[in-house]
Order: sequence, then structure tokens, then C-alpha cells
Amino acid sequence: MVVDRYLAEQQLIQPGDIEASSASSRRLGRTLNDIRTDYHHTRAWTLPGGSAAWDTIAQAHAPAWFDHVKHLIDHEH
Repeated sequence: MVVDRYLAEQQLIQPGDIEASSASSRRLGRTLNDIRTDYHHTRAWTLPGGSAAWDTIAQAHAPAWFDHVKHLIDHEH
């Protein structure tokens, strides 16, 4: 549902409107960041290119969230 709402919002943004696109991506990042996370492998869906491809997509679409999660993972005990 969160991603569907984000994608619908992206469709309403005029091409080239960097500010609106960035604001939308930041909202997605904040929403995803607020969701309780657990760092385990999933077999629910595969992405061609594996986790590296997922990281690339996540960083492109929600850079603040991606950086936050990367920081959490890098500093796990």
C-alpha cells in the first residue's frame, strides 16, 4: 500500500519537477523508516541482480532512508 501510494503520487508529478519528485521520495523514505524493520533474508520475491540491484533502486528512490538503514546495518553488533 505504501509503495502503491508513492507510485500514484509519482504519476501526478510533472516531468522535470525535481522539487516535487524529491519531496515525494523523502516522504516515502520517512514512511519506510518508520516501519519496524527486521534484517533477515526474504524469499518472497526476487529481483534480477539480487541485493545489489535492490540497493541501487532503494538508494535512487529513497536516498535518506537507504543511508539510514545502511548506517544501522553497518553498526549492528
